[in-house]
Amino acid sequence: MDAKGINNLPKELAPFVKEVHINTINGTKAALSFKMVSKSLVHVSVVWKLNNPVAQDSAAIKITPAFAPGFHWSPHLTPNNNSIIAQHVFRAPAILMSDKHKLLVMIPDLDLLKKEALFPGIWT
Repeated sequence: MDAKGINNLPKELAPFVKEVHINTINGTKAALSFKMVSKSLVHVSVVWKLNNPVAQDSAAIKITPAFAPGFHWSPHLTPNNNSIIAQHVFRAPAILMSDKHKLLVMIPDLDLLKKEALFPGIWT
């Protein structure tokens, strides 16, 4: 999986996000879009348009903060650096990081996940 580095983020995100890397799925790059919901809320959409089913069991989005977090939190992490946050471990995932002046929170669109769930019951 190749990573696509995104560094042309909206100016409102510049103090919080330095860069976003998105893996390809079967060589297909994701389309990334941003919608300002409010002064402090940005809805980010990541879409891979695939013409056929693919044999790939994961995709990754790496968000590099534009500040040095002194605190970070994510529910139910597994015990080593190579582990990921699994879908079946929590119901309402979130990732938080902050320093003394900034807070970055990433929350998936649970309504969309519930609507598009491949495994019923995961996001209910």
